[in-house]
Amino acid sequence: MRRLVFFLFVELLSSLSFFPLFLSGLSFCSKAGAEESPKFAWMISSFSTPAGVAVDGSGNIYVADYNDNCVNNCVQKFSPHGDLMNTWGSSGTGDGQFSSPSSIAVDASGNIYVIDSGNHRIQKFSSDGKFMTKWGSFGSADGQFSCPVGIAVDGSGNVYVTDADSFVQKFTSTGEFIIKWGSRGTGNGQFFTPSGIAVDRSGNVYVVDSGNNRIQKFDPDGTFMTKWGTKGAIPGQFSCPVGIAVDDNGNIYVADGFNHRIQEFSPDKSFITQWGSEGPGNGQFYLPDEIAVDNRGSIYVTENVQHRLQKFIYAGINNGEDGGSVDKGSGGGSSGGGCFVTAVAHIFSL
Repeated sequence: MRRLVFFLFVELLSSLSFFPLFLSGLSFCSKAGAEESPKFAWMISSFSTPAGVAVDGSGNIYVADYNDNCVNNCVQKFSPHGDLMNTWGSSGTGDGQFSSPSSIAVDASGNIYVIDSGNHRIQKFSSDGKFMTKWGSFGSADGQFSCPVGIAVDGSGNVYVTDADSFVQKFTSTGEFIIKWGSRGTGNGQFFTPSGIAVDRSGNVYVVDSGNNRIQKFDPDGTFMTKWGTKGAIPGQFSCPVGIAVDDNGNIYVADGFNHRIQEFSPDKSFITQWGSEGPGNGQFYLPDEIAVDNRGSIYVTENVQHRLQKFIYAGINNGEDGGSVDKGSGGGSSGGGCFVTAVAHIFSL
């Protein structure tokens, strides 16, 4: 699978001596009222290859699903309890069609933004899947994409997109270009295969700098603020991190790929907790990919290699789910291999 190739390739390059890594002022703390890690609640399994996940204000869950053989190039919508509500999309280049949809985001009005990786564009839909607009094409100019990877929307509706060509672009909600920042490297504000992106309530932007095994934080205009992380397996270290999310309290969650775990940090980047280990069981992961947090503090993690979405809840702040071993089944798709338009070919061309 190409997504697995992405993990392996980034892991290889990040291990080379000419990619220095950083650990910036990391400290440790416990989370008030929830010192223990969140507990497994339920899963949705048998997707084709689930990638992006997002949750709207009502708790509805959106998953971007794709497949090498173009069996599944769609978005699936689920209720807060994991019941399938809607599916839209097919393989192609037309409006509402996709080629390897990857990351997905939801704005405050419930509109859905999908990275259509293979078509090098962003598509916007209403909450019931009706096409609204699109923007982007292949290239390196402002508003174009080489390999779009991650997407996030701030409280004002501005859209942020990471590109494996080592930059971030910011757009209005209708796709008008605002600003771009980043270049390839290891310095502050530089990236090596950036992936996940998230925005907190203050408009600060967090970018997963996968190849440099770190998280970078920027203000809404792209000015560098801080960073943390280095390659490794202890708390606060990463091995090919991919997805990132921020909850309403400003806590940051990172899908730590080759460490097969989720790490949580406070707004001041202090380590809070971690959970997960390598495996197919409930609460285990194999290369966790994207992550989302709803407004009740529930956490959702996709694993495209294991074709599933897992939900986790903190005791005392959950929605009544008991953390039992429940498989909700699937909203569609085969269990075959998946695809992902990665940075690999582009990196080799640099």
